[in-house]
Amino acid sequence: MEQEKYDDKCSLIMLGDAGVGKSTLSISYKCGYPLDKKTQATIGFDLWTKIVNVDDKKVKALIYDTSGQEVFNCITKNYIRQGEGILIVYDITDLKSFESVMYWEEEVKEHRCDNPFICIVGNKADLEDQRQVSQEAGQKLANRLGASFIETSCKDMITIDQAFTIVIKQIYSQKIERNSEITARLSRSTRKCEKRKQGCPCK
Repeated sequence: MEQEKYDDKCSLIMLGDAGVGKSTLSISYKCGYPLDKKTQATIGFDLWTKIVNVDDKKVKALIYDTSGQEVFNCITKNYIRQGEGILIVYDITDLKSFESVMYWEEEVKEHRCDNPFICIVGNKADLEDQRQVSQEAGQKLANRLGASFIETSCKDMITIDQAFTIVIKQIYSQKIERNSEITARLSRSTRKCEKRKQGCPCK
């Protein structure tokens, strides 16, 4: 089977405690429909790919679904260093998983020398009667961390698509901006070289 062609690619890292629904979110997004059963806990990491349209370009998203179990922390930290975008997921029915968002954000800062785009994701929003974390609390934390925020439900593909689209579009727009800056610098450098060759005294 011939692989679909794409114009660019980006890497996303899923972080969060075990059981918050990272795998279900990732697989649902990959497949394009909500899963009707619980997924097994991730061992180490899983990699999912999906080609999406961004500004009339085809972008291949590499989604690294990491384990939230402490025993796999070394593997998780390795992928934190590689991700262009980070989704930190918590379960709105589990206050402890929300409190762990700060831990995962600290892990990103510790293992990165840059500032990757981060989106805080409050999952299982359909379980409103079991909610322990308000939407306002999630938004407030995201604002404090300079991150985006969205609540998702694995029964609702609209919010799942939005969560990944937020990150992918941000990564792609940053790439376009960086490429434009590099092109502009090269163009200025080329003009200076041409002036020197022509004996122009200006710099």
